[in-house]
Amino acid sequence: MTRRKRSISEPKRASLHHSSNIRLLDRDLNEVPHDEQTPGEVVVRAPWLTQGYVDDAEASEQLWAGGYLHTNDIGVIEPGGYLRIVDRIKDVIKTGGEWVSSLQIEDLIAQCKGVSEAAVIASRTTNGANGPLRSSSGTPSQATISATRR
Repeated sequence: MTRRKRSISEPKRASLHHSSNIRLLDRDLNEVPHDEQTPGEVVVRAPWLTQGYVDDAEASEQLWAGGYLHTNDIGVIEPGGYLRIVDRIKDVIKTGGEWVSSLQIEDLIAQCKGVSEAAVIASRTTNGANGPLRSSSGTPSQATISATRR
């Protein structure tokens, strides 16, 4: 059996198991629409999940806020009930008053001619604001550099 290599931009999908309860929540713990567009934090409730952290009641309480285990993943629900993970909460970059997915920026850079790999992290700019900082291998084109400065 040969295993095909998944491209960077190919979505990561999972179907929901019948004995698990998975929801997508906003920052106020309200459920977001399942419209393939609105991202939310993936939270899960299932009988096989951990009950918390050993000897850390405060972290356990945060982990299970609202009665669901908080995965720190950001996802959207696609047609057919598929969950697509779009990023991690720690990796999302706030820039220009908006939250931007580091994975989406990496995908854009990776599509540019001459780029073989790309990574994006949050970084402080010279004026003190946050913005994306890219690192790539290959020979990035001017389009790549322009895309990362926006």
